[in-house]
This record gives sequence, structure tokens and C-alpha cells, in this order.
Amino acid sequence: MSNIVDSAKTLGDKIWFSREAWARAESRLLSNQGHAQRLLVVYSVYSLCFAIALLKYKVVSDDFQNIFSVVLAVMLMALSLHLNTRNFRDRAQQFKSGYLKLMDIESRIMQVALQRTPQAMLDDYNDLVASYKQLLNDVENHTTGDALLARYRAGAERGGAALTVLERSHVFLLQAWRALWLAVFYLGPVLALAVCYVGIRNNLF
Repeated sequence: MSNIVDSAKTLGDKIWFSREAWARAESRLLSNQGHAQRLLVVYSVYSLCFAIALLKYKVVSDDFQNIFSVVLAVMLMALSLHLNTRNFRDRAQQFKSGYLKLMDIESRIMQVALQRTPQAMLDDYNDLVASYKQLLNDVENHTTGDALLARYRAGAERGGAALTVLERSHVFLLQAWRALWLAVFYLGPVLALAVCYVGIRNNLF
């Protein structure tokens, strides 16, 4: 009986880590959805401001105006298509549904030790394992970053959650990489404007 109880506790730890990682994945995807909506607005504002500036002031040549208008239109279309295909909101909802079901499985683990016979305990444990495996098959796998960040935020709350120095470095690098890409996306039109300006001034295209 003690072996079954120990196995149930080990399963509980796995479920807890999966639940925390899925909660982190949901948060990441919802954040991506928010950034996606803001980026579309920002790019539209960039386009509108550029058009107004050209109507009011003749600050650039016709060649520059034509090239940058095409570049901005292509960037907006590509961004819209890319973000729509990522389906952030639906994927976040899938993770949320998954970790709520994991919470239910986790609560049922405590009942395994309450069974009167070893066979009843084993049957309950096998049912929980089957439910957990089925849920893992049904839900998209979280990223390594989700798992590491979930453990990092959990800290000493759960045994075995503490990160090594290398894993902490990995977490910080992932967050820095995400911040860098967000900056590139938000400043994309400005960077494209600079590239087009330098290219035309130096007859590169």
C-alpha cells in the first residue's frame, strides 16, 4: 500500500508541475494576443501618420514615398496574416481548460490513500494515471520556457521546483529575447523607414 501511496504522491508532483506550466502557457498566449491586437493598431497608426505627413509636408521624394508605402503595406499584411494563424486566444483557452482538469485530478489523488484495500487504491491510481496521460495527449505541449518560468515563480513553494544557476540564466535569456522581439515588432515601421531612407540616399535600391 505504501508503494501505491508514494506513486500517487509522485504523480501529484508531476501534475502540479504540468498545471503550473500550463497556467504559465495560458498567460503567455493571452499576453501574445494582447500584443497582437496592439501591434495591428500601432502599425495602422504608423501608416496613417505617414500618409498625413505626406499630404501636409513634402518631406520625402516620390520614390521614397512609393517604396515606403509598399513596405509598410506589406508589413501590415504579413503581420496580420501571421498573427491570425497563431490562434493565441483559442490555444490559451485550451491550456486553461487543461489545467482546470489537472486541478480536478490533483484533488482526487488525496482520495487514493483513503481506500480500504490495496486493489481499490491501485484501481484509483491507474484511473488517475490514465486521465493524466489522456489530458497530456489532448492539450498542446507547453514550451521549455513555460516550465522553467513556472518553477522559477514557484520557488520554494514545492519541493524540487528550485532552479539551478544555468536554468535561471536560461529564464532571464528567454525573457530578454522576448522583450527584444517585442521591441523589434513595435519599432518595425521606424526601422523600415530608416532602411528605406538610407537605401535611397545611397542609391542602394
